[in-house]
Parts: sequence; C-alpha cells; structure tokens
Amino acid sequence: MNLKNGCSTVFSFSSFCGGEKMKKVLLLTLTLNFVLFAGLTAAVSKKSKDIILIPKELEVSIGRGVAREVETKFKVLNDPELTAYIDKVGQRIARVCDRQNLEYHFKILDDPMVNAFACPGGFIYVTTGILKTIESEAELAGILGHEIGHVTARHAVKKIQGMLAYTILASLLLKDEDARQIIDVVFNLILLGYSREDEFQVDRLGTRYAYEADYDPRGLRDFLAKLKKLEKREPLAIETLISSHPPTLQRIKKIDHQVQESSNLSGKNRYRTEFLEATRRLRSATPLLFQDDFSQKGNWAESEYAYYENSEYHISGGNEGYLSWHGKIFSDFTCKVKVRKIGGSNDGGYYLMFRFLDSENTYFFGLRGDGHYSIWKVAGGDTFPLQEWTGSSYLNQENTVNHLQIRCEGSKISVYVNNYCLASVNDNTFRQGKIGFFVSPGVHVAYDDVVVHE
Repeated sequence: MNLKNGCSTVFSFSSFCGGEKMKKVLLLTLTLNFVLFAGLTAAVSKKSKDIILIPKELEVSIGRGVAREVETKFKVLNDPELTAYIDKVGQRIARVCDRQNLEYHFKILDDPMVNAFACPGGFIYVTTGILKTIESEAELAGILGHEIGHVTARHAVKKIQGMLAYTILASLLLKDEDARQIIDVVFNLILLGYSREDEFQVDRLGTRYAYEADYDPRGLRDFLAKLKKLEKREPLAIETLISSHPPTLQRIKKIDHQVQESSNLSGKNRYRTEFLEATRRLRSATPLLFQDDFSQKGNWAESEYAYYENSEYHISGGNEGYLSWHGKIFSDFTCKVKVRKIGGSNDGGYYLMFRFLDSENTYFFGLRGDGHYSIWKVAGGDTFPLQEWTGSSYLNQENTVNHLQIRCEGSKISVYVNNYCLASVNDNTFRQGKIGFFVSPGVHVAYDDVVVHE
C-alpha cells in the first residue's frame, strides 16, 4: 500500500528548491530520470533483478528523511499505549520477515483516510482511518506484513535505482546538503505507487509473515473484503488504495488460493477481542459540531447571488465577488465540504473561509479551475499569503467537483483536497471563528455536504 495522502504529500518543491540554481538542478535531475528510466530499469530490474546497488545504510538514511518529513506534514497520534500495541504486533511480524537485520519503526498517523505505507529502511505508518476499519489483530498483522513486504522486497530502493544511475545518486548525495533534498523530492515522486506484480508479491509476503507469526493468515484477506465494500459506500476514504493497487477482488482470490495451499490453520488466531480492546478509545465516535447538506433553507444567506437549489448552496460571484458565512464559532476542528464548479474563468478562485471573524479578519483556503490552490490570511483588512497559488495534480480542474478539508489544531492549519494533504502552515493570528464561503467575480460554484467535527 502507498500513501498518496502521505509520502506523496510530504514534499513541497518551493520549500526545497528556493534558488534558481536548485530549480535548474532539479529539472536536470528529473530529465535524467526519463532518459535513464527505460535502459536502467531493464538493466537492473530485468537482467539483474536481485542486484541492489544502494547499501542498507543509505536506504535507512533516505527512509529516515522521508519519515521525518511525513511527521512534519501529518499529525502523529499522541497515544503511547495504542502506539506500543501497534509496535508489538509489527515487531512480531518483523521477527519472521526476510530482512530481520533492519530496525523497524511503527507509528500511527491521525488521519481519517484508510491507508498504510512503508518508507525505505523499515519506517512504517498506519492511519487512524485504517485502524477504525479493521476488527482483529490478524487483519492488522496482515496489513503490517504487507508493508514490511515492501521493505523486504526493496521495492522503493529498486524504483530509485531504476530511475537514477547510482553514480548520479551517489554524487548528489555526497557533494551537497541541498542535493540530499533533491533526492528526497525525486524519491517522493516515485513513491506514488508500485506495479501490480509488486503488490501481488507483498500480499503473498504479508500473508506468509502473518501465518509464520501464528496469526490467522486470512487477516489481510478479511481487510480486503472490507475494502471491497467501502469502494461503493465510501470511495473517497479509500481512493488512494484502490487507485494504486490491483483490483481488490483479484487480490482476494489470490490470497484465498495461497491460504488453501497452506491449509493447516491449527493454532492460528485472529485476536479480535484483544484488538477491539486496544483500539476502544480510538473507535469511539468523534463529536460532530455542525452538519448541513443544504436540503433545508435557513443556515445561509439568500440573495440574487446566493441561493439553494437541488440540495446545494449556489454562489455566483457577480461583478464583485460574494461572501457568505454561518454564525457558529469553532476553535480546533476539522471541516469538510464538497464544492462543484459550474462556470466562470479557470483563473477565478472559490474559497472555504475558516476562523472567520469578519470580512477583514479571516483565513481563506482557495482553489482555482486551473488546478491551483492557496491559503490566505486577512488581518485588519490587509491580505497575507500563507501559501501562494500552487499547482497540484490532485485538484480536479475546470468545471468539476473537489472535496475540500481543513484541520485547525492550535496554530497548525492543514488543507486537503480529495483526501490529499496539500500543505500545512502555522499561524497564530486567529484561534477561533466561523466558517464561510467566498466566490470570486464571475465564478459560479455549488457547495454541498459541509461537516465540522472535533
């Protein structure tokens, strides 16, 4: 499994490549990737598939750097007891895996998306979303075994080797501290997904590791069966899993066949009670603070430029832009809303306002139809960029739907689109306020399904 909402969101080109020189080096490096990809992949992956040129020490160093950036981008769950439990299960799997000479690290990301992922060198993460989805320790063992499988099979390392000649990799890493950052960025780009063959391989490895650790080997299969049901019921929650992996039904069938071949399940346990007790606090419902599906009028202003239609709240920016807000005040919270762009220029913005005090004191999270996003602060009537307009392939462009989310925790503000964390910033100016919408002149959008929870 991989984390489009994790490793792929970890790095920002602007933060790593501030100077023109660094940008040119990055462009050259990326160009070399494409030039080298065909030939070097064939040489390393096909002719000498098991030859690993990158030493373990360098693999661990890269993985540690990626893990460090993950933890600046996403909140690590502050629950020592639950983290220790996850680590205990992970270490049990690690003791039977094919690379026992590594030190494995297991942490939980406080994120609702159903996901898990592994960084090179044994740094492994699961989300609170995936822990709330599964129901047994055997399922957890299968998931962690799958991720450990990516490490033992060195999939990320092979991908780095396949895209950069080792001589280039070594020279960049050894000559300049800034070049290390470039390699982190390049590595981040190639961590977006693995091949179908790789995923089938780690399904086999994860199932075997769980079996050898005396877990019921059907744990991963049980999780995939839940995933199959979620594909229709909550597709956004698992979008990165189903988009970066083989069809779920194929994976289930292959695991069923594997388990049938090793049919001795005597002494293999699911440990359902132990898992449910360990995750009891986590699984308790998150308090809902506010919800509106716009099926009933009354919560939002109506005018020539703002109106209810087909259980959506439409705003047309007119000639000067249009602002609308709800009266309830929130401090630390998560807000989600679905936004459908209907018309207008693609360089005109539409926004989710938060910690809104008035039109001269607020935060804005904005999107444009050309695939750009930004974060702004208006204080005393003056506007300050917290994140300049930045392009992202995770935004749906032109007249289409995007799912926006903001998380405010103290001074930390994180923004998401389509379950992908675009950026996190820190600002202390406003600690509470209302939520609202703003649409630029000439743009027409419809807001729907706004939810605010702790």
